[in-house]
Amino acid sequence: MGTHAKRISNAGKTNCPPKTITGYQYGITHERLFSYRYRKGASPVPVTQNMQVHTVFSSCAKREMEIPAIFEEAHAHGLELIAFTDHLNTPEQWDIPSRVREQMVEPPPGLAVLVGCEAQMTAPDRVSITPEVAAKCDVVLIACNHYHLRSVEGPDQGSAADWAAHHLAMIEGAIDTGFCDVIPHPFVLGKVADRVDVDAVLASYDWNALSEILCKAAERRVAFELNPSQVERHFDFMRRIVQEGRAVGCRFSIGSDAHQLKYVGYDHFPGGIDGVEDLLERLGLDPDGIWAPAKERAH
Repeated sequence: MGTHAKRISNAGKTNCPPKTITGYQYGITHERLFSYRYRKGASPVPVTQNMQVHTVFSSCAKREMEIPAIFEEAHAHGLELIAFTDHLNTPEQWDIPSRVREQMVEPPPGLAVLVGCEAQMTAPDRVSITPEVAAKCDVVLIACNHYHLRSVEGPDQGSAADWAAHHLAMIEGAIDTGFCDVIPHPFVLGKVADRVDVDAVLASYDWNALSEILCKAAERRVAFELNPSQVERHFDFMRRIVQEGRAVGCRFSIGSDAHQLKYVGYDHFPGGIDGVEDLLERLGLDPDGIWAPAKERAH
């Protein structure tokens, strides 16, 4: 096992209590987020958020991802909270959240909007944004598996265990920045599936090290994203993540990584929002396990 595995397995030897952390301060957004579950016939795990939506300011997003069109799509599907999380991979992109705010139009009634970013770890000890840039964002996602980009360091060795250890080191690095809110599309290295056996990596995670990461994330109030398509493809692994994560107080953000309009309201997923709610229920996720901003920062 490589150096990154040693870094993780020797880190943070405090015992994490196997209990759910309470008293998370959500404010008004939390009340709105869960108002749906009191409606007649509602799912016990309501999906009223999409916490990873890219606009045309992300070059990889479809040109249809204009702010008014996103608002229309979100409103049509009954969403109550969305986050704009355009990529901030280079200093030239650091002003994108400000540019998004300049283009902002009035959202539909009942829709709260956060303007944030998706930054990335380029090495276990290096992130693509500064604390000053993060402070200007309502929510900060830090991707830890953008290994398909040349600017992102991979493991020195290419075994499945090396990839797994390196990814955990990247996640720990993101948590250690102190300004990460959510780890998007975690644990699955699908972006490099052409050179990595994704299932072999999932089978190679050191669960002692992974449990330490879950515990640390809970303590720092860093959430893990549940991307419905990714979760469905790797259901057994992600169910274990959710169950062990909730046991130590982790919360989970719901987001589709929308680069097309059909992803905003989860139309890309079989059964749409109903299908996503069923998926979360099968995972064993309880409503209190869904992450929402710690402060009322929505517009």
